[in-house]
Amino acid sequence: MKNHIEILLLTIVFFIPQAVLACDLSAFQQSDFSERCQRLIDYCKKAYISKKVNYPDAEKKLNEVSKDWIDFYLSHGNQNVQPPNLKMVKPEVWDRNLKALGIKFNNFIRKNIDSKAFQSLILEVTLFKDENKLSQLHDCFKAAEIYEKDILKIEDYDLWLEARLLTVARLINEYEEEIANDLLFDLDMTVKEHIEAIERFKTVFAEPDKSIKAKQNLFNMINRSIDQTLNNWEISFYYK
Repeated sequence: MKNHIEILLLTIVFFIPQAVLACDLSAFQQSDFSERCQRLIDYCKKAYISKKVNYPDAEKKLNEVSKDWIDFYLSHGNQNVQPPNLKMVKPEVWDRNLKALGIKFNNFIRKNIDSKAFQSLILEVTLFKDENKLSQLHDCFKAAEIYEKDILKIEDYDLWLEARLLTVARLINEYEEEIANDLLFDLDMTVKEHIEAIERFKTVFAEPDKSIKAKQNLFNMINRSIDQTLNNWEISFYYK
């Protein structure tokens, strides 16, 4: 049975023509869509517990997940039927991420995934429920792209890091604090590393024997590390 489910999920994601994926968006209701997402989340949570403790009903609950996900993908699996409330997501990003999400569901159904992978799956479906919150996060990503790169023009590095990284991190924290403890730990550690890097830089910047060029090079290295962190977040949260 699992093999049949796996084949069906992969066939839908990769081989069913885009034109077949269709939903009457003229009848779209945000409240109905949010409930649909929550139902899928609830099915996943029940199936995850059943799999973890080997309940006899595990296969039945996995079938519920499979059917609900297939229905969701057939309704919204490409940019032509992208939910109207999520138009802040670029069409090409929606296409790519929904296919990747299909792979995650396939792995969840046929494998024993760890808690971090499961939390990532749940978090991703949660994103779809609140377009205002996701739009706010995307606005912060956009704002973080504009920043001062010249160390001689930055008056306050704490304020600089706030605009560059920490505002985004707080919004992501709001997503993760209730449903993704493992992901939240990773977020906290990543943010802590960047704060410590800036604190070390402030100490170096105050040293009179260090050249401006050396200080700028160190700052550029820190900036590249922040860029990489933001890039990872932007992909995970459907910004790029």
